[in-house]
Amino acid sequence: MNCPGNVALGGPAAYLPRGGGATGELVRAFDWSATALGAATEWTPALRTAVDIVLNSPIAMVLMWGPQHVMIYNDGYAEIAAARHPAALGGTVPGTWPEIWDWNRAILEAGFRGETRQHLGAGFTVLRNGVPEEVWFDLFYTPVYDSCGTVGGVLCTVVEVTERVRRERLAAQDRAELDRENRRLRQETALLRDLFEQAPSFMAVLRGPEHVFELANRPYQQLVGGRDIIGKRLAEALPEVRAQGFVDLLNRVYASGQPYVGGSRRSSC
Repeated sequence: MNCPGNVALGGPAAYLPRGGGATGELVRAFDWSATALGAATEWTPALRTAVDIVLNSPIAMVLMWGPQHVMIYNDGYAEIAAARHPAALGGTVPGTWPEIWDWNRAILEAGFRGETRQHLGAGFTVLRNGVPEEVWFDLFYTPVYDSCGTVGGVLCTVVEVTERVRRERLAAQDRAELDRENRRLRQETALLRDLFEQAPSFMAVLRGPEHVFELANRPYQQLVGGRDIIGKRLAEALPEVRAQGFVDLLNRVYASGQPYVGGSRRSSC
């Protein structure tokens, strides 16, 4: 239904879309009378304003106007359309993007009901330089009202986030690989701990320059009389061994990084 606010302004030379770089030139030269929009001189004020916004936006935009969803877009969107440009200009959404029309139809129906929509990280496969490429976009759909307060079209703002998604996926892969490696290390540690605990000879693991007991198997704990030694410094847990030179010996091994192999040696521990 028409209303006074939807009447086109001026005569045949009254309006030409402004700006827009290379795509703007194509829009101005296009025979819009061959589309459902009619000649540009017959466009309503709302459509004219929307087209000028699209053409002069630094962000990729496409306007889908009327029941046929006729497309008008800018240079940024032309790069996304790739091989479909310039044929997509003045075309319809189902005719230009038939493979994703079911997805687009639901969004456009919502837009013409006056609803906004956003889809973050939406993935598509597009032809770039003749090669299929998986790309991702943040898509924002906004209804555009005419002078009568009804929705005349839907404006889609497109922000390519392919590099961000690839970085996020790579980071997720790295985290998954790290998780797998950590699980492997935990399994190996558990296995080594089991072997350590089951060893028939007495064994202990001491950590750091203070020689803090980290592990001690059952034979070693029996050797020291079942004393509570885990988490304690050697000199604190077994003070009697300092006088026997064991702490000095461990200090030398720790400082040099060289193993020590000793013969029979008497200890009171």
